Amino acid sequence: MKAVADAASVPSDAGSRDLVLVLEPVMATHHRCENLLEALTQRGVSPENILVVALTMAPDVADRLATIEGGKVNVVSATIEAGRDDRGFLKPGLGQFSRRYDGDATAER
Repeated sequence: MKAVADAASVPSDAGSRDLVLVLEPVMATHHRCENLLEALTQRGVSPENILVVALTMAPDVADRLATIEGGKVNVVSATIEAGRDDRGFLKPGLGQFSRRYDGDATAER
C-alpha cells in the first residue's frame, strides 16, 4: 500500500487496485476529496472500489460525496457534525471532543 498526498501523485496502476482507501480525518469541505476522487476515476479506478474514510465531516460534505459518481463511491464517517462556524471550522468539531464525551454538562452541543 502506498500513501498518496494529492491527486497529482495517484499511481498510474491505480485502476488495477481492488480497493483504494481515501483517508481524510476531518472534512470541512469536499473540494480536496472530490479532486482526488476525480483523479482516481480518471486513472481507471472503479467508483465501487473507492472507500472514503473520515473521523468527522460537515453535513453538506456528506451530501455532496453521496452524489459523486452516481453515489457509487463508499463513504464512512465516525461522525457528521452540526455544521461550520463563521470561520469555516466544524462545530462542535474535534476540538470539543473532551468536553463532549467526558460528561461535562456545560459543554456546547
